[in-house]
Amino acid sequence: MNVAEKFRLFTKQHNSHWHIRYGEVEPFFRDGYACVAHGQYLAACLCLITGIEMSLRLPLLHNLKLDIRDAWKSKEIGVPLLSNKLLREAKAIGLPVEVLRFDRDPEDSEFLLNLQSDDRLKQAHIVRLRNNICHGNLNIFTKEEDGEGKIYRSDIEKEAKELEEVAITWGEGYGRWHSGLEAETDGPENAPAKVG
Repeated sequence: MNVAEKFRLFTKQHNSHWHIRYGEVEPFFRDGYACVAHGQYLAACLCLITGIEMSLRLPLLHNLKLDIRDAWKSKEIGVPLLSNKLLREAKAIGLPVEVLRFDRDPEDSEFLLNLQSDDRLKQAHIVRLRNNICHGNLNIFTKEEDGEGKIYRSDIEKEAKELEEVAITWGEGYGRWHSGLEAETDGPENAPAKVG
């Protein structure tokens, strides 16, 4: 069974209708965009990173024929968290992961080449950002002033706004990827869910 057939089967089983049309994922993007608009930049980063991570993982779960309602209960589902490995696996099924590159990060200039490595020093910017923020390492936004570290809101703001742009581009690329799968199936109602 090819990827399109697996997705068609899953979609028939779980008729989904959402902006990202993965009901479990869409709120992360919606709330992330709202947080940017309201100046809640750390929350925006958390939401958008989680939305991107989930939208990368769900197609791979579907590819493994796992019911997502049960898959999250298992610790060994076979789909990694946001990492170079996850990005490689998503690229292998045709997801346009190259749009997740951060232009202002010189280390991301070799984005696709660096994905081939599991070396922590060659992680994609989005992977480093996820790991730092989700593990509470806000030192990336901290500078010493008068003997104490202070978090610089402007640095978090820049990161959140670029992440928002990356997330929007990701949604567009994901939608094009999905449209290609629709063309391989017998219509949009049988194709996998897509980003709007």
